[in-house]
Amino acid sequence: MALVPAAEAPTKHPLAKGVRQSAKRRLGLKLQNQKEPLTLEVLQTGILLYVPDFQACSLLALSVASMVANMWAGFLRYKDMKYVWVELVKFYPTHMEALLIERKNDQFREGDVVYISRGLDRRTCPVALNEALISRARLSGLVNLYQGWDGRVARFRPQNTQLNGRHIEYPQCRREVHKFLQRTTGMSEAEVQKKWCTQSLRSGGATVAAQKVDFRLFQKHGAWHTASSAHRYILDSTETRLSVTRAMGY
Repeated sequence: MALVPAAEAPTKHPLAKGVRQSAKRRLGLKLQNQKEPLTLEVLQTGILLYVPDFQACSLLALSVASMVANMWAGFLRYKDMKYVWVELVKFYPTHMEALLIERKNDQFREGDVVYISRGLDRRTCPVALNEALISRARLSGLVNLYQGWDGRVARFRPQNTQLNGRHIEYPQCRREVHKFLQRTTGMSEAEVQKKWCTQSLRSGGATVAAQKVDFRLFQKHGAWHTASSAHRYILDSTETRLSVTRAMGY
């Protein structure tokens, strides 16, 4: 940018390289504060607590359960989830398709289609939850599917809470995910925050699917550009680790 020849760029100077090498040795390459993936059992238990019935539950509870379920099943980051538009979600007898107009690793800005199949149990199915949310909230057109709401109204009159028409902000999303997990597990707020975060939804779905599907499809579903990035979201179980030596047949 300063019309400096590439060979003389400041970042190429041996001193800059030395600082980077020193920082890597000092800090290490291990991820800090890595949270645990959310298991399928905890997810489904929470959904049933929040939405025992699609019509009898509050719109707020239905919105939170739908958001959590689809972030888990679709490997969605928060920044992916905020770009899910009602008009770009299509429902079919076997699945749903959501066209994301923007995604983190979408270098060419071509968008990306997320495919989510219908579940065996309609009560916890991400697709059925989305259908119920759109119907209850009467959503249509180019509006956000997962919207925010007035927290003061939700605190005192949750049954009367209405969506505000704008995408849910990250602090509210994170807070609702933590509340969802507190109610499901009975753990304190501090314990939940220490163990899980919004990325736990993405890594939870990834951990379950990783051992059951072709890695190429797995990587495409999560929009990871490199295998090393995808592997960060997978937690290997004891059985998975033991499969290596069991395959040796000794």
